[in-house]
Amino acid sequence: MKRESFPKKVILLLTLCILNVSVYGDRISNIFEKQVEVFPQERIHVHTDKSTYFVGEDIWFRVHLTDYYYRLPDTSSRYVYGELISPHNDIINRVKIRPNNGAYHGYINIPQELASGNYELRFYTRYTENIGEDYFYRKRINIGNPLSGKYHIDALFKTKNENNIDVELRFLKISDNTYICPDQVRIKNKTGQLQEYKLNNQNAMHFSVNPSKDIINNSVYVEFDYQSQLFKQFISVPNPDGQYVVSFFPEGGNLPAGAPCRMAFKALNPNGMGEMVIGYIINPEGDTIENFKSNYLGMGSFPFKAYVGETYTAVCRNSNGIEKKFILPQAQDNAISINATMGQDSLRIALRRTSGMTLPKSMRLIIHYRGEILYNKQWDTDPNYIWFEREKIPSGVINILLVDADNNPISERLIFNWNEKDFVHVAPVNIKKHIPQEKRFH
Repeated sequence: MKRESFPKKVILLLTLCILNVSVYGDRISNIFEKQVEVFPQERIHVHTDKSTYFVGEDIWFRVHLTDYYYRLPDTSSRYVYGELISPHNDIINRVKIRPNNGAYHGYINIPQELASGNYELRFYTRYTENIGEDYFYRKRINIGNPLSGKYHIDALFKTKNENNIDVELRFLKISDNTYICPDQVRIKNKTGQLQEYKLNNQNAMHFSVNPSKDIINNSVYVEFDYQSQLFKQFISVPNPDGQYVVSFFPEGGNLPAGAPCRMAFKALNPNGMGEMVIGYIINPEGDTIENFKSNYLGMGSFPFKAYVGETYTAVCRNSNGIEKKFILPQAQDNAISINATMGQDSLRIALRRTSGMTLPKSMRLIIHYRGEILYNKQWDTDPNYIWFEREKIPSGVINILLVDADNNPISERLIFNWNEKDFVHVAPVNIKKHIPQEKRFH
C-alpha cells in the first residue's frame, strides 16, 4: 500500500518548495503559476438589503469582489456593473459602481411602471464579462406593484402533449377572495406585441402555449383593466412534463473497454432544474445489466463495464411516468481513466485501463486546488494506486489530472472535500460563569 501526504497549504511558492518542485525547472509548475499571474480570476458575491421589493424602492447592495486564488478583496477592476433584468430578459436599469474606501456598494432604483413578478439582479466586471457569463453573479428577487395587494392572477397548468401546456388564468380580488371578470385582458407575445382578449362575462380565460416557441424565458406578461385600474403581472409557465434529458459521464472522461468503471448521470428538465429519474441499462441483446436511481437533484452514478463495438441503452422514467431512452457513451480501446474514491479518512486514486493494456511509464499525476499545485509526481505503476489523508486535503473542489510525457491531458477528475480543520466551530458558553460577580448586571 502506497501512501502519500499533501504538504501544508500556504502559498504557491511555499507549496512548490515543500514538494521539492522547482518553479523554474518544472514545465507544469511554470504553466500553473503563469496561469495565475497572467489570467487572474475574479469572484463576485453580492448582499442585498432584502429579497422582496415594491416599485419605486431602491435595491441597496454591497458587492464583495475577491481574487479567486488568494481569496482576498480585489479592487483591480475599476468598476462593477449591476443590472436589474426582467423575466423577459430586458435590462430595466443599470448602474456602474466605483470602489469607495475599498468597497463596492450602491443601489438600483426600481421604476414605478414595472409589472409584479420575479426579476433577476446581475453583477459583473469588464474582466468577468470577457471570460463569459458563467462568471456573473445572479440573484432572484420579487417585485410587487401598488395593486399587488388588491389583485392577483392565479394560473393553472396542464400538460396537453409533449410540447404544449394548457393555461387557465383566473383574476382574484384579494380583499374578499373572489374572482372577477376584467374589462379587458392583454397578453404579450414573443414579438413584444400585446394581444387583446375579451372574457365575455367569464372570470377565467384559457389558451395553449409552447414554452420553447411561443414565449420568452418561460414567462408570460399579462395585464388587465378593472374599475379603471391597470394591473400587470408576469406568470411563470412550466415546461411540459414529458420534456427532460439525461446525460451520462464516464468517470475521468474516458470509458476503457472491458474495465470496471463508474458512470455518472445528470437528469435535467428544460427549466435547468434536476429531474428525479429511475432506470436500467440494457445491453445489445436486450438484457438488463444495471439499475440506477437519481437523488432529488437528478444526479447519481452506477458501476458499469462496456466493450468495444457494443451499444448500451439507458431506459429512464421520471416522476410523472414519462419514459425515455438514451444511448450511453461508447467504450474506448487503449483508454485510461482516473478512479477516485473518497472514504471517511482518505482519498484513494487508481487508474482504470482497457483490458490487457500496459500503462505507459511516463505519465504524471497532478493535483491542484484553484491553480495551487498540491501534488506533481510521475505515476508509479506498481502498485496501481495511491492514497492521501483527507485531513491534509483542503476544503473545496480538487482537480486531479493525469498527463502524458508531453503534458497532454489523458484523464481528469474533480472531487469535493470537506476538511473540518478549515472551519471554525462555535459552541454556546455560559457568560455568567466567566464574568466576576461584582461586574454582572442585576
